[in-house]
Amino acid sequence: MIEIETSKTGLPILKSEGRFLNSSYDPMAEAQVWLPSISDKVKDFEFIFLLGIGSSYHCMAIQKRYPNKQILVIETDSQLIAKTAELFFELKKIKICKISDARDLMSHSEVISFSQELFCTLRLPSTRFSNKELFDDVETVLTGRASYEFTKFCEARPQLKNQIDLDKLNSKNLISIKDVAEAFIVEDQNLTHERRIVHVLEELIR
Repeated sequence: MIEIETSKTGLPILKSEGRFLNSSYDPMAEAQVWLPSISDKVKDFEFIFLLGIGSSYHCMAIQKRYPNKQILVIETDSQLIAKTAELFFELKKIKICKISDARDLMSHSEVISFSQELFCTLRLPSTRFSNKELFDDVETVLTGRASYEFTKFCEARPQLKNQIDLDKLNSKNLISIKDVAEAFIVEDQNLTHERRIVHVLEELIR
């Protein structure tokens, strides 16, 4: 259940299952303190997946700081989305995608469109306790579709770095682990397409 409360500074804030989704004292100041912590992560990306909407102050702060970036909020609670839209007119400018299962993520056209660009994923502090497991899954799905993340992973593992053409990997719009297998350069007839996928997955879970 979503409840509307008032912060010590007089701003409206939301409470979910007894927990405040932002600072109960000054949610706007809290959001401003958060911005410097994400600046290095977002500076090179025009597309941002923002996981969670909280009481909206973080969303509005990042929108104001980076007006030229494309932001897509992923939220799991339809009641929370409705309450924030009711309280904050500014949020009408932000795209919000409502999901109930991480497996549904790639069925949304806007998510697919964003994931084909160079993007970064940010997670609001409130997702640590509000639908944490679902947001964990969403973060994993999105990270797995970011080619630059996988490139960094390969570069840190010599056993993959010597087997995968990283230039080819960087030129692809990776949508699934199957695409990664196509970047292998090992000439081994016994290493089937399926076996290459398994090999990558084995490294991912080490």
